[in-house]
Amino acid sequence: MFEFHPAITFIVGPNSVGKTNTLESIFFIMTGSGIKEEKQEELLQFAEPVTIIKSTCKDGQDTISFDCILERSESGVVKKYFINQVPKSSYAYNQQTIPVVFFAPQRIEHLTRSPSSRRRLIDSIIGKYDPLYKKHLNSYSTSLTKRNKILERGGSQEYPRQQLQFWDDYLLQHATYVTAARKTFVEMINTKKMVPSLEFSVAYEPNIFSHDRLAETFEKQIRYRSTVIGPQRDDVDILFKKTEDAQKEQSVLTYGSRSQQRLALLWINFFELDIYKEKLDRNPLLLLDDVFSELDEQNKELLLHVITSYQTIITTNDGTIARHAPEEHGVITLK
Repeated sequence: MFEFHPAITFIVGPNSVGKTNTLESIFFIMTGSGIKEEKQEELLQFAEPVTIIKSTCKDGQDTISFDCILERSESGVVKKYFINQVPKSSYAYNQQTIPVVFFAPQRIEHLTRSPSSRRRLIDSIIGKYDPLYKKHLNSYSTSLTKRNKILERGGSQEYPRQQLQFWDDYLLQHATYVTAARKTFVEMINTKKMVPSLEFSVAYEPNIFSHDRLAETFEKQIRYRSTVIGPQRDDVDILFKKTEDAQKEQSVLTYGSRSQQRLALLWINFFELDIYKEKLDRNPLLLLDDVFSELDEQNKELLLHVITSYQTIITTNDGTIARHAPEEHGVITLK
């Protein structure tokens, strides 16, 4: 059992003592999902059929408990959610938990790996403050699969056209919402000045879904037996200026150092903190795993200054870091 300071808590210890697992447990109890959504089995204790995670949160005089039970089954992992011991659906549970922002070095891959990983990062942020977005995105993805199955069956060009007409109209409705929401997200993050000294911006390259473009690419769709346009082919890039007087911004994904990529992810995390507080009217919880590696002293000081506005839990193997923190903080040592 751990008790965390209402301001900043440092979890200090050498590698492989459970620091990251502690943050992942907090992330799970507040979101109902693991960091690696595709590997839910790893959430359970090794060889155990059931894992129970319990938490108690205090807000002034109010106390609320959030509990999750994971059970191993033939079909995978079954999750059960409880608030003050009352069973809740996944949606109802997430409506009442504390919003969480999680930085970890391995999550830099969300920026650098592929367009699909960058889309998932943005989708996860938008989905937290816009429930309709998740519905439109899920409906689009499901409908896209059905449309592609028609293309996969092949046949004459006239036959697929007739079958595809319904899905074209249906997909357009959801694609329009998804594209507009992503554009709004990019406008917001580029407008807000979360940390003036971190000069990054987001470039959005939408792949527009329209009846005209469907007609233009129809032969290509038949050839590849797949829908070749739409939000599933959007891309985003993170831009920075290599020097203060540089006229042209460059891609941090292509030209940025590992340290600059780390700062770019932190910049996005700071936006998450700001937008969750604004849109959800709840103070988010900030989880920082091994955040100080590859940061110079100036950026370490900057980070410690920014996080004073939020309850923050930080893992580190450097016990001296806590000396630079504000007076109000706690330390948990793992051995």
